[in-house]
Parts: sequence; structure tokens; C-alpha cells
Amino acid sequence: MPATIVIGVTVIHGIDIGEENAGYKIVQALEGTKLDLVIINAGVFKKETLDNPNFADELEMYKIVSVAPVFLAHHLYKADLLSSPSKLILVTTEGGSISLRTKEEGGGNYGHHGSKAAANMVGKLLANDLYELGVTVAMIHVRFLARLLISSLYLSVSCTDRFYED
Repeated sequence: MPATIVIGVTVIHGIDIGEENAGYKIVQALEGTKLDLVIINAGVFKKETLDNPNFADELEMYKIVSVAPVFLAHHLYKADLLSSPSKLILVTTEGGSISLRTKEEGGGNYGHHGSKAAANMVGKLLANDLYELGVTVAMIHVRFLARLLISSLYLSVSCTDRFYED
């Protein structure tokens, strides 16, 4: 059963976005409630190098980060649960930016960077498909989202921005 933790915010517990039926479960839990904001913040990070890649880890990262959001959006779309206008936010990182990968940073973490790049493409494609329905799709860097949420809640916190490479 969904729980409201802040007025207008609903949390649905017991969902594993990596399961094929996760979108269906979410639609069932919403019981027809239209959404004006959906934030998909799903990720998994497994460290790897060219010397030691892991096939299963790669598949898991792609499944969670770039495949699952498509199926969640599909279920919300087919159930007509996205209001018009509404926003669908994919929380990603700059790790998916091809232009920000430099020789100095080196390689490695192929599943992480590749799945984030794929998630950025998924976001663009969803934006194209959902545009006519009045759904704005955006990919937001996780640190930007944290700042946005903190400032919108008027919280005063002390935090240090760190890149995942630190």
C-alpha cells in the first residue's frame, strides 16, 4: 500500500525496478492516481577494469539504469497515469557523458559509464515519444537534484560535492 510521507508525495514500498513486472506493480499500487511528477532514481554501481570485467555485473547495471525506466514509463503510459502536463525525471550522472570522459581520467567502470550513457539516450527517446502527451522528460545529474530538493524544502544542510572518482 502506498504511503504518503509529505503532502502530495507517495512512496510505494517493495518494488524492485530490476524485475520485469515492477511497472505493473506500481500501476496497481497507484489505483488510478494520475501523476504530475515521476522521479526515477534507480542505479547500481559495480567497479570493474579492463583486466577484470564482469558480464553479470554489466548486465545488471544496464538493466537497472537504462532498461527498467523504459518499462516503467511504458506501464505508466499504457495505464494513462501521466497527467498532462507532467514531468518524468531520470536521475543520471555526468558519468554517462561521452564528451566528459578524458584520457587523463582513464577507462574502466564500463558498465557504470555505458549504462548512464544509455540512460541519457533513453531519456531523449522518451522525451520524443511523450512530448505530444504533455509529458516533459528530463535527465538530471544527481548532485543537481540534491541541491534542488534541499533548496525547495528550505533545509539548511552542510554537504561536500564529490565526484564518484574521488
